[in-house]
Amino acid sequence: MATSDRGGRGWKILGLLGLIFVAFVLASYFWIQRVADRGWAEAEERIRQLQQKCPAPPRRLMIIGMDPPRTPGERFFQSAIERVRRQSFPELRQPSALVRERAGWDKVDPVLAASQEMLYDFHSGGRSAARHPEHQPEPGLYPFSYDVVFHLVSCSILRARRWRSMNASFDAAETLLDSCQLIRLMSAQRIGPDRFDATLELYEVLDELREIVSGDPLSPSQLRAIEEEMKSLEEAMPSPLLHLEENFARWAERLDEFAMQNGRVLDYAPYRWRYLLPQRLMKAQAFLATDRLLKRVLEDERAPYLDLVEMIRRANIERYDSTNPILRDCSFFNQEPRLMQLERKAQWRLLITAAQYRAGGEIADLADPYGDKLRHSKEPGKVRFWSLGSNGTDEGGAGNPTGPWGRRARSSKDLVVEVERRPEDR
Repeated sequence: MATSDRGGRGWKILGLLGLIFVAFVLASYFWIQRVADRGWAEAEERIRQLQQKCPAPPRRLMIIGMDPPRTPGERFFQSAIERVRRQSFPELRQPSALVRERAGWDKVDPVLAASQEMLYDFHSGGRSAARHPEHQPEPGLYPFSYDVVFHLVSCSILRARRWRSMNASFDAAETLLDSCQLIRLMSAQRIGPDRFDATLELYEVLDELREIVSGDPLSPSQLRAIEEEMKSLEEAMPSPLLHLEENFARWAERLDEFAMQNGRVLDYAPYRWRYLLPQRLMKAQAFLATDRLLKRVLEDERAPYLDLVEMIRRANIERYDSTNPILRDCSFFNQEPRLMQLERKAQWRLLITAAQYRAGGEIADLADPYGDKLRHSKEPGKVRFWSLGSNGTDEGGAGNPTGPWGRRARSSKDLVVEVERRPEDR
């Protein structure tokens, strides 16, 4: 009898523990759901605020040959692009290969002859756009083919080299600036992070421009004309932090659909995120954490470059250490902010400074995107201008003033332009 009573009490205790466990599981489930609901509601409210502050531009599709030109020069650029699109893939790649190998005229001239009509349209579009820098195309959804851009830019480089071989350096500079005008228009038409992608294709163009601006025989009026066009191009290049909030709003709008479709992200997620916790909690945490990081970046936008880089580095460490798969692997900060664009702005400003000095002896007082002001030094027979570069430290203009300047030769040294010292300045 005593044994039976003890067994009955044991079963009661086990039943009670089971009830407590079930109650705990149910309470945890409803608590997690409530936290997820509150978090996602907070995220949705913040997304609505972003949408009101940064409304999405109308999504429209430009079809070459059907849409009317919207800016001066667009008709010519459209015609040049249409001609390029008719070519086969090997034909598209041929000019860029010739640029890299610095091929002889026996290889280059046939390509230039075959591209004569395209280059005429391309040059007409570039000069028309240069005469009207105030005209900007509307942002929207445009087809964007890097193969086409590579071909156009490479052909312009080949054409510029041919001009230089004929001692026509100003024509060579204008041909290179045609590519810059196309990139300016394409960047203005893009939305989101793609707004900055096109400017990455300027690295070889800037290599060629540096050679022309720093040493080719040019009259003061020609140097002034190059300087003014480069100023308008540099001013049209926005800060890489300028559109962060707008791009974040677009990323947030796609968050729900993106997280649900990208199943491979969940394959590497911890067990609790894959099987236990609701996805809206994952999304809410990822969004709110990214929002906090973005606010810190924007608050520090005017901070010294090295402080900004360190802040972004710490933010990325927090992101990488997160167990939330969206925050860790699919974050908005995987691509933003694009600080490499600061290098483009520094290069443009150095070229402007060099052209201004060669034209009239003045030294422009321009800001350095990597520091406070662009530096310069006067040495026997030459003047050297430099930016601090991506390491943010002044090395006295220790970078290479000749050779590749773009992404194929990126280093931590200063970005440098060197010109001949003017006779009256010696």
